[in-house]
Amino acid sequence: FRVPTAMGRGGFAWWPASHCRAMLSPGSVLPWGHRKDWRVGLSCLLFCLPMAYDPSCRWPLQALTSLMSDYVHPGRSSYWHVVDRWYATANVLAVTARAFRCMCAPVVVALFATSIGCKVAGAVCARRHDFRGYCASHVLWHVCAAGSATIVERSWVAMG
Repeated sequence: FRVPTAMGRGGFAWWPASHCRAMLSPGSVLPWGHRKDWRVGLSCLLFCLPMAYDPSCRWPLQALTSLMSDYVHPGRSSYWHVVDRWYATANVLAVTARAFRCMCAPVVVALFATSIGCKVAGAVCARRHDFRGYCASHVLWHVCAAGSATIVERSWVAMG
């Protein structure tokens, strides 16, 4: 994992453009092509857990977009990747905003950092062409993100 520096690629200025291209691209960033792991597919369904406290369609839709992007179409070009990237980003921002309204800041930071740390670890494994490491990190991303969302939704309901 390399942190961009002021040398090469124009310093940090390249990051927003690169990120926007990735968010809008139906292409997959997985270097091993269309290869599946059942644990990743099963972990996508964990996004239904927050429904215990938030019965909206938001969580089954997150599970669906995740399943379609991460299990049905991994390593292949699909607009499910675009939908999943945007929907997951919106959910992370919404859950984090809600968490700051109903929980103390250190808890919110711990929940957020743990989830995002797993996501970053998966990206590092993908760059290193480490399929097994990627799968383990991606499953942990789903476990931590869904668990964190469930904790936040429960706290939100308890707050009244």
